[in-house]
Amino acid sequence: MKLTSLAAALAALLVIACLVAGLHFYTESKLDRHFGKLALANFKSTRLGLVADERVLRRDDYLPVYGSCELVYPQRNRIDHFFASRPTGFCVAPIGDRGITSLLIAERFAALGERLRGKRLVVILTPEWFFRPAANTPTYEGNFSVEHALAALTSPSLDPAIKRRLASRMADYPETLRRNAFLGQLVAALAEQTPSRRAVLPLINGAAAGYLEIQRLLDPVFTYAGFRREASKLRINSPAEQPMEIDWDGVFARGAKEFQKLSGNNAYGFRATLWKKVQDHPRTYFYKTNDPAFLQRLSATKEWEDYDLMLAILAQYGARPLVISVPVNARYLESLGVSAAAWGRYYGEVHKIGSRYRMPVVDFKKFENDPEFFGFADPNPKGWITINRVVDAFYHGHLGRIRKML
Repeated sequence: MKLTSLAAALAALLVIACLVAGLHFYTESKLDRHFGKLALANFKSTRLGLVADERVLRRDDYLPVYGSCELVYPQRNRIDHFFASRPTGFCVAPIGDRGITSLLIAERFAALGERLRGKRLVVILTPEWFFRPAANTPTYEGNFSVEHALAALTSPSLDPAIKRRLASRMADYPETLRRNAFLGQLVAALAEQTPSRRAVLPLINGAAAGYLEIQRLLDPVFTYAGFRREASKLRINSPAEQPMEIDWDGVFARGAKEFQKLSGNNAYGFRATLWKKVQDHPRTYFYKTNDPAFLQRLSATKEWEDYDLMLAILAQYGARPLVISVPVNARYLESLGVSAAAWGRYYGEVHKIGSRYRMPVVDFKKFENDPEFFGFADPNPKGWITINRVVDAFYHGHLGRIRKML
């Protein structure tokens, strides 16, 4: 009887394993078939969700661009829309959402690991990330991936020192660590490094790695299910391929006309819809501060550690990134009581950390007083078009030539 029960249990497990494997290979083939739309979808996955990243990184004709809310606010000049028809031979795959900051991107890069080796990619920084003492906890929690964190912390290739730094930062958000039985223990073992913690680390690491293998097997299944469910809402801009030489002067002229409709000519370049909110609730947006308070927040934020950590991971894996920082909105900061000398510290530190890892940084400081370039949370048409021109030069190996124009 016992042998019969054991045989039945093993048979059931075999059937389940075959079903899971069949689903895995079926959804893999479906994702390959719909790869063009998947790469442009930028939809939020609740699981490991690295299927799109991995496929994009295998392709030389796709350029992944990592950022935050600027990659979801609708605009025809947005970088993924602009290059969707491959005018100069490549597509942009946008990867970002509202509330994403350097730490979340660093976790994603650490989860991708060796897949980043030798790959071109772009990271867009938002100065406002660095103007507050800490990342907003609800937005961090809303974008946090248990699977990314586990993949990073169990990675056999990630430098142990970087892994400990990453674990220490994750420990600053304890609520996210309670989502998984292994994650909290793993972070504690790596961050604290006490003898008792070190003793149990191999056991926790092995259990977490086993859990991740199951997630990797199911990742295409959940990704394809989410893609099918969300595809109708995503309004994926996937036009036919149309190689052409871009008339940049003409594009900028059209962008200037679009800006007039977008902003209604307010002095700060804010979108008209946001400008109405500002007028209804002026104290929410136009609070008073000063240089000492601003500099205290700028120096106290852990965003600098996270930015450094992100570049350290890219450097370890030999990635070839371009770091883009949108400029500060100088008119807006001046209205709050902040001086150019104070906000200039931001540019200096961004370049200092980029230089530490020998990675190119473009900051567009020249445009900080230009409302046509940047509004409140994302670039305006002129801003996107200028960024697009720089990214196009980066992809084709002409970054040095275009930087002389900025």
